[in-house]
Amino acid sequence: MAKLESNSLGTDMKRTIFVGQAMPRVKRNPHDWPTLNAWIYSIGITQDQIRTNFLYTALVNYFPGSKKGSHLVPSLEEIKKERERLKKLLVNFNPELVVPIGKLSISYCLNQGLLPLNQSIGKIFNVDPYQALGFTVPVIPLPHPSGASTWRHQPQNKKLLLQALNLLKSALKKKKLRQATICLLRKKDKVLLAMKKRGFGAGKWNRVGGKVKDGETIKQAAIRETQEEIGVTLQSLEKVAVLDFHFPNVPAKKDWDQQVIVFMTEKWKGNPTESEEMAPRWFKIEDIPYDQMWSDDIHWMPKVLSGQKIKGRFIFSGEGELREHHIENYE
Repeated sequence: MAKLESNSLGTDMKRTIFVGQAMPRVKRNPHDWPTLNAWIYSIGITQDQIRTNFLYTALVNYFPGSKKGSHLVPSLEEIKKERERLKKLLVNFNPELVVPIGKLSISYCLNQGLLPLNQSIGKIFNVDPYQALGFTVPVIPLPHPSGASTWRHQPQNKKLLLQALNLLKSALKKKKLRQATICLLRKKDKVLLAMKKRGFGAGKWNRVGGKVKDGETIKQAAIRETQEEIGVTLQSLEKVAVLDFHFPNVPAKKDWDQQVIVFMTEKWKGNPTESEEMAPRWFKIEDIPYDQMWSDDIHWMPKVLSGQKIKGRFIFSGEGELREHHIENYE
């Protein structure tokens, strides 16, 4: 029989939504699904991690009743009435991973007919779950945890359940974002922007900065990139923002997802000079051409230019269309 892989998960895991067919009869808290939680605990996840990273819901957000001791399956009409609620919940939660629970929820999630469980359990799918998000995310189905279900107690199916749980454990781990830098050179009421002449973001007003090379610190990368792009040497750097950028619709092999560390400085040596990659130009802060920049810039640049230090998360629905953003201040 297969064994669960060892080593517990850290705290940095993906936002995950679990979708059953209906809510339990008694629910003392939002995560009061005992058998499901027992499975989750078995792969090294704690109750605190469940509360922080997981959302439990169902095709219908209530208990549909019982008959002769068995829970009733929600009707097609009941599921249809709850469709918009579930879709809104998925959009607002913006899951990085989806776990449909039971044959009925799996079929709606995968937009297929009722598949035999042995054709979905122990596998990972990349689909638009419940046709709600408009882009694909990983989906890992689980069987229904009800005590009335006999499927999960059969020896061959126990192996599939363990396989699914190991897939879940692996998928929950967040991939570390590659890091890049942005440098804001400021001179009184002006800030230096640069027209990107080639490569990623060509044709937009940008700031100097770029990828971190192997063996470099973030600050070393910022100094090197600024020297290469506009010919000046930075003398001091203040970290003012940490920004995470996600492009779920862009193939992973393009490696567009990244964490950008933003620095600001008023001290450097040399005069900004055009290079093959960048054409620098000073702008008054009130004249910054946000309509000719990345769509996220207008949401965070005014904040750091006003003296705030921020953390931000930006999600793009296409290669340049901002779909969602979250910003908070930090000290």
